[in-house]
Amino acid sequence: MATVAAGGLYQAGRLLSWGDASHMEQRAPVVQQLIDARNPLLADRVFRDRCPFVPLDSEGTLLERVRRWEWASGKPNYPSLSGVPDAVGYSPAESADKWRVFRAIGAVDEVRMLRLFGTSHLIRCAPPGTIALEPLPQPLPRVSIVSGKLASSDDGSDLLRFSVVASWPTRRSRARPARTRRPN
Repeated sequence: MATVAAGGLYQAGRLLSWGDASHMEQRAPVVQQLIDARNPLLADRVFRDRCPFVPLDSEGTLLERVRRWEWASGKPNYPSLSGVPDAVGYSPAESADKWRVFRAIGAVDEVRMLRLFGTSHLIRCAPPGTIALEPLPQPLPRVSIVSGKLASSDDGSDLLRFSVVASWPTRRSRARPARTRRPN
């Protein structure tokens, strides 16, 4: 125990470096593919499947190699830096109910769950070490899930209740043409 504590104190005085982040100066190829395939009628959200760490090279510290892998494989917060939103969102403000719904539907039917959340592409990392962009069949038009709850009915079966709001471009396209103001 004393050895562990001494080792921890030794490391406490040293900075752990993520490296210079020069790899972040250009978009990851998978993110560029998402941007090139963007469809304005869709939400075009992306979902990154389980992507276990596989080093792309042997340069730098372990933390630097992990960071390069996460950048290249589209870890959820990285594509959003280029305007590609994540299927569920990636921020501390995301709703716990939304995550529960996401996981509950995903356990039954992953593709349906991804489509419901506006996902048009899936990032897969299988076989290990490969990064592939997979388009989902028939992605849904632009919608935003505002809230979602799992509820139990009287017979004990789970029900899914959620509210959906069309996103701005869809609402505007159905609205009357904007009136122009006449000059006085």
